[in-house]
Amino acid sequence: MRNNLVHGVRVYNLSDCQRQATETLNALNNAKSFLNGEYGYSGWTTASRRITGRLHQDPKISWTK
Repeated sequence: MRNNLVHGVRVYNLSDCQRQATETLNALNNAKSFLNGEYGYSGWTTASRRITGRLHQDPKISWTK
């Protein structure tokens, strides 16, 4: 949808654009909330300086075979 708008291929109704934008922003907010809850960091902000790795203290994936 975005590419068609930018390149002038197609024009969409305002209501369609608003619905798509709302759905996209909701999906991004859900992803950010999940990452913050699961890992304590979502990637949208600058990571705080830490001496020991935060993710390695409570690993979600086992690295041993």
